[in-house]
Amino acid sequence: MVSMQIDKWIQYIGAPILVLDFIDYKIQNINESAETITGFNNNELKEAPLSELFSEKSLKSVEASLQILKNIRGHESIKELDLKIQRKTGRTLPVNVITSVFNHDAKKLFLLTLEDLSSLKKMALEREKITQEAYHISKLADIGRLAAGLAHELNNPLAVIHGHTESLQELLHEQLNIKSKLIDSEIDAILNTSKRMARIIRKIMNMVRDEPPLKEKVLVHFLVSDAIALLDNRFKKNGVEVSLSIDPGLEIFCDLIRLQQVIINVVNNAYDAIKEIPNPKIVIRSITEGPYITIAVWNNGPHISDENKNKILTPFFTTKKSGEGIGLGLFLSHKILQTHQGELNFRNMKEGIEFLIKVKNQEN
Repeated sequence: MVSMQIDKWIQYIGAPILVLDFIDYKIQNINESAETITGFNNNELKEAPLSELFSEKSLKSVEASLQILKNIRGHESIKELDLKIQRKTGRTLPVNVITSVFNHDAKKLFLLTLEDLSSLKKMALEREKITQEAYHISKLADIGRLAAGLAHELNNPLAVIHGHTESLQELLHEQLNIKSKLIDSEIDAILNTSKRMARIIRKIMNMVRDEPPLKEKVLVHFLVSDAIALLDNRFKKNGVEVSLSIDPGLEIFCDLIRLQQVIINVVNNAYDAIKEIPNPKIVIRSITEGPYITIAVWNNGPHISDENKNKILTPFFTTKKSGEGIGLGLFLSHKILQTHQGELNFRNMKEGIEFLIKVKNQEN
């Protein structure tokens, strides 16, 4: 047995220490620091095998070091990096293990010194997170500059399209005396879409300049149905059934174009999730809770996996095929909602998944 002298001596060492028998490698003593990081007290580990503490893979590394030291002379030490010990709670702890031999009262013993790596691992993860965030910010800044440039360049040709379309309508009506409801509806669609594009371009410029949203009172039913109308051809192409359950008199203060863009992004995301499954369905409903209005968008597609739940609203994350998206739609939607004192959430339902567009309904 290890004498009380050794038992007291190791308590003066700040690092976690395990004293092992030289023959069978059983634990003879541990100091207070080792008790702290393992969760075991000295009596619980006395005469216990190393398998009580080390995972199977780490145990092999430690035993290999012990065997090497047993077969050489002198006072060498071996350091094994990034091993795992099993704490009393069941959680694992990353450690480096320095194995050495020492003599006491003409008896050889092994000394295992543990280096707790948990704080270093945490710092490394934080550095990686900061680096990733800096990378994302840089990419977003590049996209902002690109968007500003595109918006500026698109304004002129868009004005030309709108002007020529108005001239065409005037030519048909006044000079050629052609009046057709079908032709007029098609021309009106072009004019309305070009006006909408012009508003979107202005909003892009405002967002790049970080200007606050311009709120107005809007019927939620109009807000949603107008956004859905822009996607109608996509729905018809793949037989997607879209149902609305919106309070017809419900009004909301919001930046119309920005909030419609959020709805379009979320509904587009739902469409991409269900376009290839049988009987694809989307249901959009309104929920009022105090000062908040929520537009809930449900689809009968697959659930979001636990692995992706924390990534789904981060920039540049996408599960779509290459060329189908760059992973900014939901991230930007979430940012837009934050300017409305709201948020974007989601939840897996018994069947399908539901995204929740939550907005605080106030004028300013």
